[in-house]
Amino acid sequence: MQLREVILATRRLPQNDQIIIARAKLLTQKDMALVEAVLIRGQSAASVARLTGLPVRRIRAKVGRLSKRICSREFVEVARALPYLSASDAALARLRFCARVSQRRLSLWLRIKPHLLRRRLDRIRAQIATIGRLRRATRGDRENVWSSQWRQHDTHMDASEEDLLITEDQQ
Repeated sequence: MQLREVILATRRLPQNDQIIIARAKLLTQKDMALVEAVLIRGQSAASVARLTGLPVRRIRAKVGRLSKRICSREFVEVARALPYLSASDAALARLRFCARVSQRRLSLWLRIKPHLLRRRLDRIRAQIATIGRLRRATRGDRENVWSSQWRQHDTHMDASEEDLLITEDQQ
């Protein structure tokens, strides 16, 4: 069995290739190319290993780790929250949480102290968590929410509301 089929069978990868490509775009260029070659085009690990000069085992392991990463809850929550973050925070979140660039390298690139970067990443992580909670709260089954609110309202009707409903039904 090819590596693509093994990964699709063991991981919860989306069946739509467009979703996999969209998630792969959040990775580094090398990782994106690897995911695209193996998971989208279905190239074997051996052919990718010949092209890159890396051992086949390393290619298989890397594709396995990348597929696990793009299916992780953290990765999906970050990807969904990116449009709601400011441009600089979105770029930083993409590099740190999706592409897994180390904090040390980020602090060198941005020329800020590691402590300040850590504080900024904690703030971004909190924003992402808040956005995720809001998405889950609004995504919930609205029918059940409304019906439970109406049931609560119906049980707490006073006599004047009951009279109003009776007169409306009779008309």
